[in-house]
Amino acid sequence: MKKLLLILFVFAALQVSAQDTYTIMWGFGSNPMDQSPGDPQYSDLTVEVGDTVNWVWTGSGTHNILTFDGSTESFGFTQRVGMPNTFSYTFMLEGSNPYRCTPHAGSMNGTITVVPDGTLSQ
Repeated sequence: MKKLLLILFVFAALQVSAQDTYTIMWGFGSNPMDQSPGDPQYSDLTVEVGDTVNWVWTGSGTHNILTFDGSTESFGFTQRVGMPNTFSYTFMLEGSNPYRCTPHAGSMNGTITVVPDGTLSQ
């Protein structure tokens, strides 16, 4: 019985902290220098541990997403002809994650900053 109560308590605790999903419209001009916070192409975000970021390709051409050396988490995706034009990543570690499109690093870049779960909802 105690084991069942413990399992129910842990399950309930996990349900309390709902995770969020953010979307970045990823294309030329997706960088903090050309966009303002709140713009769909703004690529600097602060998220909580467990949150997911979706990048949705806009326009034409082939793009990728790659983290810089020293990023807290390593993630990446290269769009190819016939492949989906979206990439999703769920962040699990607190820290800073600068990233860019390698062929277009000057116009397509950003940083995902990850803070502890519950920080942004306080």
